[in-house]
Amino acid sequence: MPFRIEKREKVIFFNILYHYVEFLEVTLDYIMKDKKMTNAMLMLHFAVFLAGTSGLFGRWISLNETLLVWYRVLLSVLIMGAIMLGIRLFKRKGSAEPKSRTSAVTYLKIMGIGCLLCFHWLFFFGSVKAANVSIGAVCLSLVPFVTAVLEPLITKTRFSVRYFLLSILSVAGVACIFGIDTQFRQGIVYGAISSTLLALMIICNRSMRSNNVEASKLLLTEMMGGGIVLTFVVAIRKLRDPALCIVPTTSDWIFLLLLAGIVTITPYLLKIMVLDRVDAFTVNLVNNMEPVYSIVLAVILFNEAQQLSFAFVVGVALIILSVALQTSSVMKGSLQH
Repeated sequence: MPFRIEKREKVIFFNILYHYVEFLEVTLDYIMKDKKMTNAMLMLHFAVFLAGTSGLFGRWISLNETLLVWYRVLLSVLIMGAIMLGIRLFKRKGSAEPKSRTSAVTYLKIMGIGCLLCFHWLFFFGSVKAANVSIGAVCLSLVPFVTAVLEPLITKTRFSVRYFLLSILSVAGVACIFGIDTQFRQGIVYGAISSTLLALMIICNRSMRSNNVEASKLLLTEMMGGGIVLTFVVAIRKLRDPALCIVPTTSDWIFLLLLAGIVTITPYLLKIMVLDRVDAFTVNLVNNMEPVYSIVLAVILFNEAQQLSFAFVVGVALIILSVALQTSSVMKGSLQH
């Protein structure tokens, strides 16, 4: 007998989705109204912690990086679409706000940003699989350096010497951790490319948020754009290698659902919303805590303790110091206004 979802189960399912998103909306609305920005910074750090667990899935999921990211995007689109549908179905009468129209050109730009996001994931998991979780995670510390250089060029804003110096501090942390070790050269190259793509994506997302594009619509459109491109990539790889297995195992499905539902949607929605209060450089700099969380978890779960040399401790300390200085600077600046 085929499995069927009864009407009552559908109602319960969408109610859960609706109240989950309603909770996020209330929380984010409170964050945006906080003049001191304290809660915005705390929520940003929470989002980064969740994102910091993503590298672990590169070890747990047996699929190659292309298929892993493809399924991550497809499942994220389905879950995000279901959430948005739940909101629409259970929105209280009379509480709906007037819809803002988004042009076709803007949608194309957002889908292009989604390609940056998906290829960032592609190179990140490539780095994890070519080396290990620690290598892939720590390379993300290069993001603020790229942002400090590229953001003024892209947004036509003033170059910040302070931001540049703080980013150099993070780069020094990466250098201390790995020194001149070339054992994981391929993983480090993939990680550097991943960091560059991530920096570009966050800068572009800030520009889209300035156009008053809703966070949920922005994320869903980005996922769809990246998913379309990745579908072509997977199709080409399958044509070139007909023996390639693209069907996940049962355990892979479980980890993919966790990766998409918890580790992907919530952190990226929070980061996009926080960009209303915090500039792209600060978001990227706080992102440097992501490798710290990833490395600690990797050491505990995957026994990557061999990386814990004196240079490792110094490097992580420099990264944390860089994040602490920038966070303190942002919060003090908000108190003065």
